[in-house]
Amino acid sequence: MKDLLVGLVVEALAAVDPERLVAEAIAEWQPGHRLVVLSVGKAAVPMLEGVRSKLEVHEAVAVAPNSGGDQDCLEASHPIPDRSSEVAGRRVLEVARAADDASVLVLLSGGASSLCEVPADGVALEEIAEVSDRLLRCGAPIDLVNEVRSGLSAFKAGGLGGALVDAAEVRVLALSDVVGSAPETIGSGPTVARPFDPERTITLAERCGADLPAGLAGRLRDAAAPVRAT
Repeated sequence: MKDLLVGLVVEALAAVDPERLVAEAIAEWQPGHRLVVLSVGKAAVPMLEGVRSKLEVHEAVAVAPNSGGDQDCLEASHPIPDRSSEVAGRRVLEVARAADDASVLVLLSGGASSLCEVPADGVALEEIAEVSDRLLRCGAPIDLVNEVRSGLSAFKAGGLGGALVDAAEVRVLALSDVVGSAPETIGSGPTVARPFDPERTITLAERCGADLPAGLAGRLRDAAAPVRAT
């Protein structure tokens, strides 16, 4: 019985191997321009390796909790964003904005929502971290946590997608850790535009017992639609 269980675990892990899955997904893809890869999440490095095994990568930025020695990988914080998350988020946006006339492959995996962060106008990074901590401590489901974080971020809810507006081609591959795998909830949907509703953000946080820090709710209401970071 033990051998059977061990065998099942090994097979299950092999079935979701990030490097293999990405390599298989792009096996027939031929980018028409120089290839830029933006990989964010706990599986960022092996997903990037999956691309390198099949295609010539001209520029890459990966963001993960542990770089594994990969020179293209920035290390950032998970599960609560900190200054390293903002540094990583701004770097990814910088590369995205410069990827004009390039084929861009965005790779997302679990943890992306915390690993890359750029606060929306009028929001402090410390406030995002505090809200994230409160939501996680009260046991809020990850899709709700990500939706609340989206309302406070210039990277999430299509922020990254907006930075890629001049790219010649954009493709997204995501390894989902969210029930239902809705694109807007995986990594808080950095390439999926979602209208900002301050009242919904505030209500969702309060419903979980994770009230927003004093003053933040008022600033979100006043802003109506936070300006995405520059």
